[in-house]
Amino acid sequence: HEQIVYAAAHAGARGRALLPADPETRALVQTWVDCASLVGDDPTRGTELRAGHCVPGLTVLIFAAMVRYIPYRKILFGLLFHPNKQRPLVFATLKARGIHRLPGLAPAMALLARSREHMGGHLDALGAQLSRSGGPWIAGADFTLADVSCVVILDRLAEVDWDEHFWGGGRRPAVAAYWQRLRERPSFALAIES
Repeated sequence: HEQIVYAAAHAGARGRALLPADPETRALVQTWVDCASLVGDDPTRGTELRAGHCVPGLTVLIFAAMVRYIPYRKILFGLLFHPNKQRPLVFATLKARGIHRLPGLAPAMALLARSREHMGGHLDALGAQLSRSGGPWIAGADFTLADVSCVVILDRLAEVDWDEHFWGGGRRPAVAAYWQRLRERPSFALAIES
């Protein structure tokens, strides 16, 4: 989160346009950038505080499917040298059990449930903020770094089919409309769909 704020501040006029000059609006943008970020060594702690921390739990199925392609020697290398030993241990467990036995891993299922519950709360807060600001964006009329940060979260959720659960079928209509506006931006097509 600090890196994208730094990059925007040093990217000329277009980058600075993502960071409002008004202190109150800038603080609002910073709050949403922080909410969408992953902070600390354990990305699965703090799901109640940050939507970014909910994403690993909601995408554990992707990791369970992908880890079969990682050789055990790479996982061992991570165990020896990664500062967070829990991560390579989780990878080793997922690799050994396989995706079909993931539902039998109580900690993984608890993480998924906690992440789903807390992400719902974050998306409720997003919908409320969009209503408060009058939209179309988080801070109102101007597209900011807050929106850049949230598009990453929403895109990841859509990528693993959580969009229907969280904002499909008339649930969270403000978030659904916001997601549609984000996807209609030319920058979305250039950066994500290409």
